[in-house]
Amino acid sequence: MKRVLFFIFFLFSFAISQQHFNHLKVNGVLRDDIGPFYFINYGNNHDAYVLAKDFAVALGLEYSQNTGQNFISFNANGKTVIIKTTSNIPDGLIKRFDSISIPNRTIASPKAIIVDNKVYTAITPILYAFGGDSPYNAEEHTLYSSLELATSPGEPIINTPTSTNTNADTNITSSQTALISAPRLGKQENGATRVVFDLPIGTKYKISVSDNKLIITFVGLKTSSFDSIPELDPNIIRIQSGTFNGQDAVIVSPSYGIAQDSGYKYGFIPAQGANTKDRLYIDFHTKSATLVDATQAAEESVTASANVIDMKKIVVIDAGHGGKDPGASSSYAIESKIVLKVALYLRDILEEQGVEVVLTRDSDRFLELKERSEFAKPDINLFVSIHANSISNSAANGIETWVFGEPLDGRLIALAITENGGGELGQALTQEALNYAKSIPAKIYKEEQLRYSLALANSVQKEVTKLTGAKNRGVRENAFYVIRKARTPAILVEIGFLSNPSEGSNLATESYQEKIAEGLANGILKFMNNGGLGD
Repeated sequence: MKRVLFFIFFLFSFAISQQHFNHLKVNGVLRDDIGPFYFINYGNNHDAYVLAKDFAVALGLEYSQNTGQNFISFNANGKTVIIKTTSNIPDGLIKRFDSISIPNRTIASPKAIIVDNKVYTAITPILYAFGGDSPYNAEEHTLYSSLELATSPGEPIINTPTSTNTNADTNITSSQTALISAPRLGKQENGATRVVFDLPIGTKYKISVSDNKLIITFVGLKTSSFDSIPELDPNIIRIQSGTFNGQDAVIVSPSYGIAQDSGYKYGFIPAQGANTKDRLYIDFHTKSATLVDATQAAEESVTASANVIDMKKIVVIDAGHGGKDPGASSSYAIESKIVLKVALYLRDILEEQGVEVVLTRDSDRFLELKERSEFAKPDINLFVSIHANSISNSAANGIETWVFGEPLDGRLIALAITENGGGELGQALTQEALNYAKSIPAKIYKEEQLRYSLALANSVQKEVTKLTGAKNRGVRENAFYVIRKARTPAILVEIGFLSNPSEGSNLATESYQEKIAEGLANGILKFMNNGGLGD
């Protein structure tokens, strides 16, 4: 144990000793005395830390440390952000949703790390919480951290939407309820990042540039509250809601310089056929000369998740394993047979409700995971893969639902390997899925697709556990190959533990299989009937 602790401390000390190879500027002032320090991947600004107290002072934030309750806090303009602290470096580096508390937002963050009574905090979550930026300039080896706590007239105000608007030019009143939601993002073949707004028919909009930000205001409509950071996107740093000159607005921060009518292209496609929305397209590219009219590229290149309610109800149900791959097994049941029966029951229930169902398999036959994943295409509403658990601990029980992503807990990778085929094949497919989770396309599609997948997962998890009475093991992310590139809301449901005496016995009965199918159907229908938002 002492060797492990010494090694961890050595790595930490080495990281600090290397800081002079990179530089930190806070609001334009060189501050190498407070960072950056790299705990994980050296040179990656998303892994950069600073001395928490000094960083707060440099940004103009109030700072306090509660040693007894193991947290630090930052405060400005009535907003308080709290981050948990730890002296366990490996544990602290894991990004968790409960490590940070931000008013009206959710973000996974590492903890603040205490070494020799000094507190180091990750830069990105703090700036994200207060609306700042932290771009890294590779040529200058410099990480820029900037935050403006006060804005002057004519500048965009981030994430402070007003409750009323009385601007005579817009005629916005508090009685109007139509909202512009977060735009969808897609990647174009020429390398451009496409931002797409789905608008009520006839919506008027205005596009302007201020402080190197593209401002989109919508006449007569308000903007819902959102804040998105597309990780690893070369063209866009952030997309936020806010206000501009007293009007609700969407504010896009490109990674390069833009001017009015320069550095971006936009186009408009009116509603037609099954598409009941007008579409505003804006393309961004660091090499603006490569941009073409935004209406020329096919609409399919944009993430299709937001079209949940715009088309015929079509659901893909994937019964896991089958044929030569029986999946998990116990003395009570075999996974491939149980999940097929549940899938067939689920199909019957959904079809009775007017939903078109596509089964990846309707018999005990084998399908490659790649074949299954190809069912999750944009012209369906959602994709549900059904599996069952089995582990050596026979006490484990309950139902859990998964969306695609890089697991926060490395121990979960073993489960992914099992569900991805097991053995060398499972390891190879899991590694491919993990690599994709970290790739640029995955980061681009994740924001919109994950939002809908999480809503579907939560809806299904709630309904199936309520109806069966099974333990609710929650909704989590993992590198499941079958849903890795889904361009539609996609989930994988583990309907119980075959290795648990009580749950395994239940899963082998038709009455319990029907109950699970009914719970899955209830969750799916609530999600679809509520426009992709679940409850």
